[in-house]
Amino acid sequence: MKTTRYQTTIFKISYILVFAFLIYLALNSTGLCFASDYAKSCGVRTSYFIAKLYGVQPSYLGEIAGLIDLANDGTSTLAGIYKGLSALGLCPKGKHLGYDDLCSLRHPTILHIQMDWGPHLVIFGGIDGEIITLIDPPNTTEMLRVQFLEKWDGAALIVLPPKPKKAVEPILDGQTPLACNKPSQDLGEFTLPLVKDIEAKFVIKNISSEPVQVGKLIRSCGCTDTSISKTRLMPTDEAEITCSVSHPGEVAGPQSYTVTVPVVGCKAKPLQLEFKANFTPLICVRPLRLYFGRIRRVDMPSSMKVRISNTAGKIDPQIIRCRVSAPQWVVVTAKNCEIEVTILPQAPLGAFNENVEIDTNVGAINVPLTGECVGGFRCVPNPLILCNSDQEDALKFTIVKTEDSTCDLDELELRYYDKNKLVIVPPEIKGCDSERNYILRLAKDQKASSSYHVNIYDPANEECVILTVVNVTR
Repeated sequence: MKTTRYQTTIFKISYILVFAFLIYLALNSTGLCFASDYAKSCGVRTSYFIAKLYGVQPSYLGEIAGLIDLANDGTSTLAGIYKGLSALGLCPKGKHLGYDDLCSLRHPTILHIQMDWGPHLVIFGGIDGEIITLIDPPNTTEMLRVQFLEKWDGAALIVLPPKPKKAVEPILDGQTPLACNKPSQDLGEFTLPLVKDIEAKFVIKNISSEPVQVGKLIRSCGCTDTSISKTRLMPTDEAEITCSVSHPGEVAGPQSYTVTVPVVGCKAKPLQLEFKANFTPLICVRPLRLYFGRIRRVDMPSSMKVRISNTAGKIDPQIIRCRVSAPQWVVVTAKNCEIEVTILPQAPLGAFNENVEIDTNVGAINVPLTGECVGGFRCVPNPLILCNSDQEDALKFTIVKTEDSTCDLDELELRYYDKNKLVIVPPEIKGCDSERNYILRLAKDQKASSSYHVNIYDPANEECVILTVVNVTR
């Protein structure tokens, strides 16, 4: 059974083709560089793309990151995205939706899902039978309905278009008063890490008969620095724009950067400048990240290997030192150009996100280390997402017993939470040995705060899992 993406007569083509086309325009109009640190945040990417789909012009990813209260570790919340998109003039609305509600969506919607590596934010793309399309900018992915329902907790942020503004009569007839004799430049080949900054210089000229005030230069990538020799240009005046890249990150291959030169005080078309560079890393790391998946404590220690090699044909890499962010339960052993990373049974329960730093004679390498340590039981979903402060809105969570575990689910203790704020209803029927279903709601007359925590403790095995309840509509 197929369901339509839109129910209005305005949109005649499918929902996913609309989004794919608009995302294509967004990519080509901004030259967005996904090597920047901000682009690693799913909250920043989804917010940026939805803003661009509606024609809102954030200057760069860093501006979006500031508006949505991006945390130091790169995480974001629906509450922060709500705040940021509102500041850009859009009209987001937090909702708790059911699966059937997705079929009638008419506007871009951000969904909160729980992936193996942790919480994740994606844009709903559409439903085709049992297939759900999700947009994780700049990529799309498909997921079976059964898998999707296991990962989606019902939290959604529907983003409505900005309220219409009063029309402004154009001063110029849609033409740019600026010109550049070489608006696109190819800077050539560079080896990573960079020894010095790469630079592109553009000379722009006011070809109109009126004075022109140049606005703030808009960069497509946060790793680009820009400067201009002067911003007030009389007719025939020239100015030099310098663009430099010092830390392109872990990118490899050809990269394109754009700089938009806006004109202040009139509706003139901005001037687009572009420069390209091809980056070759001095050393190659395989794999780029270590994902251990879900590992049971009884199966530890668990190991994976990283190998580095020479790709630039200049210097053979040699490992000098290896460091890990969690030395208490992660052991790193280096031999020649191979590093073995081992997770010990002392690892804390729950998802982990650590780093292995490898110092070599040709530079340092950072390898992310992610996964989830599972004990005798786990709580799903975790975290729980509270979408409004209505006391009648109950949340459900399940405590699941791990395979071959000796944990007695009926002996678990729920500790260290304020019973004046949270009401947790234990399971009434205890017929199933592998799981227990609980109901959680806010206490009467209790206003929702940003988050709550519940310690679920197994006294027999001395294991503890922390359940987090997050409010996304502060």
